Amino acid sequence: MSQEPTTTKRSARNIDGIFLTFPTPLTKDFALDVNALQNLTAYFCNRPIQGISILGKWGEASYLKFETQKQVIETVGESLKENRSLWVEIQSQSTLEAVELAITAKSSGASGIILNIPWYENHPIPSILQHLHLVHQKSSGLPLLIRLESPRFFEWQSMGLFEHLARFEAVSGFIGPYHTRVHLSTYIRLCHRRKRQYFTDCCFHLFEAIQHGADGIFCPISIIMFQDIIELYQKSVEGKKEESKKITQRLESLQSVIRYTTHSKTQGLSWLWRFQKGSVRFPEVYERHELSFIKQILQLQGHHIQATVSPPYPQILDEEKKILIQQLTKLGMI
Repeated sequence: MSQEPTTTKRSARNIDGIFLTFPTPLTKDFALDVNALQNLTAYFCNRPIQGISILGKWGEASYLKFETQKQVIETVGESLKENRSLWVEIQSQSTLEAVELAITAKSSGASGIILNIPWYENHPIPSILQHLHLVHQKSSGLPLLIRLESPRFFEWQSMGLFEHLARFEAVSGFIGPYHTRVHLSTYIRLCHRRKRQYFTDCCFHLFEAIQHGADGIFCPISIIMFQDIIELYQKSVEGKKEESKKITQRLESLQSVIRYTTHSKTQGLSWLWRFQKGSVRFPEVYERHELSFIKQILQLQGHHIQATVSPPYPQILDEEKKILIQQLTKLGMI
């Protein structure tokens, strides 16, 4: 295992604002497209954001080789500007792998780590805390944000795990999905009581989250509509509900174009057309993952990135691409 690094370039405590969640650009043979990743990093670092996050679910970490994950961290670390923070999301179920990635994050100048709690085995709370402790310790004390998204979310909630995590010194805060308004206010209150931070990952409830006291947003859709996300964040902070609502509706229109629904049993390409009074009609895509469309949209917006995703993510069909272009044109996005 590598030597533990002792320096870092960027501060992470008391962060707030907008953090773009990066996809991982891949070549057609599924290797890392280093040039595309460098270009993406350089482009978005010149925008009014606080930082970026890499790997995790939206960076296809579960399907990338371990060495490729380290290469992603090192590439972005070298390309990122000093005044932008880098958060590395670690999904690994293995503590040894998580530690190795954390060490790479530290040596690459990361500001902190977004940690997914190992969920495959039914670990007791002391084992989970040990996992966090080792990742924190071996990365020379990088702060941790815990992602509150897992098949075991409600089981952990009943165990009181999140209370334990909020008392854990290494944990700086949480990134939470929007389950219900009660969940949102409950976890934000928990974070504030324990002097921890809370971030949402859902732009559609950003106004509500900010009004409850959330510190910012880590959102995958933000990379293709970052101007709208920036404006929505500003209006949410200012408490302008109606203006925030209009921007949210625009984001929902985009989401309806690229939405993936796991409940559909339809095979192949299937469209469900929704009709909304006073708006363009948008297709909802079934049996297709949003990530495929996010990469395709980045390409259509002029970024030099191939729309390749790792198996088992499905590639976009030519027919889907054609319809996507039509809908994005109506939205004024391309």
